[in-house]
Amino acid sequence: MVQALIIIGIGIDTLKALILSQVILSIQLPFTIIPLIWLTRNNNIMGTYVNKPITNLLVYAAACVIIGLNLSVSPRGLPLL
Repeated sequence: MVQALIIIGIGIDTLKALILSQVILSIQLPFTIIPLIWLTRNNNIMGTYVNKPITNLLVYAAACVIIGLNLSVSPRGLPLL
């Protein structure tokens, strides 16, 4: 909430700030998903709660889609401001 008040107080366009924050979050997302996939498929760490093969396949597909979308739009999405 404080960050939003600072952005409004400084006079930055809130729509551009919102879009930039979402771009930054989408760039950060693969750095979170990949270790999470590795941890949840590791039998030594998860034990009986390890992902099943179909879950791993679906998660790998989702990660590839996210990474592919980031790679396809990142050169066009950054000169937003």
